[in-house]
Amino acid sequence: MTHANTANCPYPRGSIFLPLDAPPSRSAPPRPAPPAPSPLVAAHLPPDTHPVTRFPTPEQAALHTMPEAYCHVVECTLDPDGKSAYVLLATEVTGVGYYLDQNVCCREADGGWRNDASAGGGFTDRTLEDLRADPPERGLWSTC
Repeated sequence: MTHANTANCPYPRGSIFLPLDAPPSRSAPPRPAPPAPSPLVAAHLPPDTHPVTRFPTPEQAALHTMPEAYCHVVECTLDPDGKSAYVLLATEVTGVGYYLDQNVCCREADGGWRNDASAGGGFTDRTLEDLRADPPERGLWSTC
């Protein structure tokens, strides 16, 4: 379908527009499931990540893949619902200061914790003591 009123149209003459009220096509067959990988390929795939590793505290869940010698917990706040926690980590970067990493950890039905989401918070030249005394504003919220 082309635009009917070409005098006031901001798009180039001959632009094609699809009708918004057209029903979705139901004639296409459903896509088949992807084939299982061959044994040779499967041997080189990473191990299945389910079930998710659980930890006794949200801090341990957030620190799970971080380098122990350089990463520190700045703040851990349990959300009012008790189902999630916000954990702010600071990783030492030589000559720069700290790289901040925001994490949301979720409590599982068995009581264990898993890291659900994380986002980088950027670099800071503040000291670890200063960060703990006055943490930056929270920028990541629960998805649990």
